[in-house]
Amino acid sequence: MKARVSQILFIALFTLLLAGNISAKGAGVVATSSFENEHETALEVENWMVNDNYWIYPANTIILEAEAENELFLEGWMTNETFWVSNDTETENEQEMNLEPWMYNANYWKGD
Repeated sequence: MKARVSQILFIALFTLLLAGNISAKGAGVVATSSFENEHETALEVENWMVNDNYWIYPANTIILEAEAENELFLEGWMTNETFWVSNDTETENEQEMNLEPWMYNANYWKGD
């Protein structure tokens, strides 16, 4: 408990010291890319954007623009038990790891 309180106090002190050292003054020259220099065109508000009738649907309104989904069905291979059984039951044995002379020879590992 005591350690957690001291950690919180340390983090708070560090944050205050860090925030106190930041200076937002100055108008130096900054190199920017061409992407940052682009200016956006003014936005135009169109009638449909502010029309309440467009955005508020009454409860009895039927939306006719429903996306039709394809019908799903099971194919024979999906339920065939022999399709999902693996015939490869043989496990591969790994070779024993051997040390080769270059692995422990000091001459190979000396820095030039």
